[in-house]
Amino acid sequence: MFKDIIPNLVSFDTDLKHLSGCYLSTNFDFYGEIKNKNRFHYKIIINNDFEIPRIYDFRSAYYYKKDKFWYYQRNIYSLILKFGFDSKNKIFYVNKLYTFIPFTMGGVFPPGNLITDLISLELFLNGITIIKGCSFKINDKIVIILAPSFNGKTQLINSVLKKGGQYIAEDIIAYDFIQKKLYPTAFSYSLFSHIGRVKHDRTNRKKDYLRESQTNPEIFFVQNITNNRYKSRKKNLLEIFNFQSLIWMRNPLGQAYIFEEKLTELIYKQILKLSTFKSQIKFKQINNFDYDSVFNY
Repeated sequence: MFKDIIPNLVSFDTDLKHLSGCYLSTNFDFYGEIKNKNRFHYKIIINNDFEIPRIYDFRSAYYYKKDKFWYYQRNIYSLILKFGFDSKNKIFYVNKLYTFIPFTMGGVFPPGNLITDLISLELFLNGITIIKGCSFKINDKIVIILAPSFNGKTQLINSVLKKGGQYIAEDIIAYDFIQKKLYPTAFSYSLFSHIGRVKHDRTNRKKDYLRESQTNPEIFFVQNITNNRYKSRKKNLLEIFNFQSLIWMRNPLGQAYIFEEKLTELIYKQILKLSTFKSQIKFKQINNFDYDSVFNY
């Protein structure tokens, strides 16, 4: 049995229920278990015994590559943090101590960040973009809302659920802009937010969330404004994409992996391809978090 991380798309083979920094899912059991692997399948193993090789093919800061295996080791006084990625077999290794790092600090990324950044990169190269947003179904419409952080996305999802809508995503969108195919993702929580910002009593009822991929959604980019005299400028897809996508390039492992694996040209080709889909996204200005005045769902 495998963890269904993004239904019909990403699955994990692991005993873990969560892993700090894993933004694709903060609860590996949200969608339950599946018998068959999804299209993108990975294994996560807690292992204290694997060693960083003394002889390597490439090194950038604390990241090493030898053959098809990537390594990370950081010694902080007597504490040793270790991470490994077997890129050929799609297996991640993390030592137990490293799993206790809850968030990025002092240039140390939690292991879930390293794992999901590499997965998000692979998804992107296969046409699926991971981007900040929320999504729902209401009145037979599939809607995607892209917006910066703290612009009311979770508030909107809770409002939609109260009105009888169905949950698809709350913080992370997995969307194929070319095939116009949307994949559902689990709601998120962190040490600094209410546990399960989307209410558990609603999303625990299976009829209130969708676990099948959806096609041809309406897509909006929303900018919440609290200054009534300000008029925001319309944004196109390329601007939005540059602003809040490519999250897998934010840590040195992603940068080193792209460089050494010679993926830069492929990435830019994918960006240029996406830039032709400007007309798909409608821009909306929201005043003082009043989504109802604009969408009326």
